[in-house]
Amino acid sequence: MTTPSKTQPSKPLALVVDDDPSVRTAVQYMVSSLGWETQTVPSAAEALKQLKIRHFNAVIADVAMEGVDGIELCRLIHQECGQAAPLVFMLSGYMDSATRNAAAKAGAKAFLRKPIGTLEFAEAFRNHGLPCTHP
Repeated sequence: MTTPSKTQPSKPLALVVDDDPSVRTAVQYMVSSLGWETQTVPSAAEALKQLKIRHFNAVIADVAMEGVDGIELCRLIHQECGQAAPLVFMLSGYMDSATRNAAAKAGAKAFLRKPIGTLEFAEAFRNHGLPCTHP
């Protein structure tokens, strides 16, 4: 019996995880404008399911979510995916040092402040060797 392999998109693929639908839509729009394919989910549980199905180059997760928060999601991604873990970028309206340190300890590559714009995503992606078609 063969096990199905994760599907590989032609563009880099980002998973956007936020329990606020308006934030998911805004982030999806900004990241798509940088030449990325995006998928959105409302929870950490849904994100973990998708990570078993598809290969993502990056996960963009809100810190404060109902149930499993973004920092715990980041830790679980690294625990479950190991060396194949996508780069995780945390989003938050709060920039306190304890939260930033917890995110870094969980394996987050960047901590981005809300509200955020396309230029900030482009800079964060480029700083971590990820492609951007614009700006």
